[in-house]
Amino acid sequence: MLDGVQDPPLISGLRDFSAPVIWKAVQSDRSLRILILSDPDGLNRWEASQEMAVRLIRARCEASRNAQTLPSQRAAIRTWRGVLAGASSDPALTVELLTLPDELWLCESIRPFDPATVRSERDGLRREIGSGLKDLWDGLYQEFASHQKRYRYSVEQAARRRLKLLALSYLVWADPDRYVEQAQRAYRDADNLTDRIGALAALNDLDHPARKKTMDDFRARYDPFPLVLDKWLTMQAISHRPQAIRDVETLTRDAHFNRRNPNRIYALIGAFVQLNPAGFHDPTGAGYELLASEIRKVDATNPQVAARLAKAFGSPWRWEDAVVQKRMEKTIRDLANEPHHSREVQEILANTLTERAPI
Repeated sequence: MLDGVQDPPLISGLRDFSAPVIWKAVQSDRSLRILILSDPDGLNRWEASQEMAVRLIRARCEASRNAQTLPSQRAAIRTWRGVLAGASSDPALTVELLTLPDELWLCESIRPFDPATVRSERDGLRREIGSGLKDLWDGLYQEFASHQKRYRYSVEQAARRRLKLLALSYLVWADPDRYVEQAQRAYRDADNLTDRIGALAALNDLDHPARKKTMDDFRARYDPFPLVLDKWLTMQAISHRPQAIRDVETLTRDAHFNRRNPNRIYALIGAFVQLNPAGFHDPTGAGYELLASEIRKVDATNPQVAARLAKAFGSPWRWEDAVVQKRMEKTIRDLANEPHHSREVQEILANTLTERAPI
């Protein structure tokens, strides 16, 4: 017992480990907030921030499914405000602490499996972080944008660019009417590809005319650079817009997309099925049908790539949701029962249907 110390000690475990370690420990919400603000170990601060975000999104999902009032985020917002207030001292770590867990990880972590609700509630938390910290985000963006040096790669410059673009993303998401024009200006004035893609990414999830205008400009501007246009394909494939499936179908007819080039396939179709869980697992089954259609077309010229795409189905028994199981199983069986598939694709489909043991 230490004189004058009333709070119990907190565990900050596994500091300075050089390899990943799985450590299961139960920390209270308050403990996580203290670790985020005070732990001298950057990785442990990041893990605490990620865990806090997962808990918040899980609670939001449960409230949404049960038609209950969403839980308060005020304590978490105050914690992230404390992080953001000290952003200038370590921009790189600040970016990591204020970046929410990705959807794929959340869908694996939150049960029942419900990608649409996970997306909705993750986006809701993203909006609250943007609006609740708008004054700090705006101040950081203006400071970094006005004092940005001409592009030259350095660790310091890269960290400042990342934080500036994260600020822009939160601002656009929280208040598009005010900040869309700022994102467009950032796109036009960029003197490097990182800034230009970052500004475009800030618009990517919006259903706004500025998004299409900027996407079209990027397509024309980088037409001679196929690897850059692959990023353009991927960005649209992972967009949170409800019409992302239709966008992907449309992009398969773009002159840049070529089914004989594996990089184009992975940039568009691979990104959609692997990085857009809410789109791929769309309740209508349109995401599954899109993948099945592409497997048929690609299999004719590149069975190895088609088989790799088929692995994206995973196993329908992986999800405890009976509707997801049934819908995915039907698509896989219909595809497997068709003649003329390559041996590689047939093997993947057959194995998928026989792996009934749940993960």
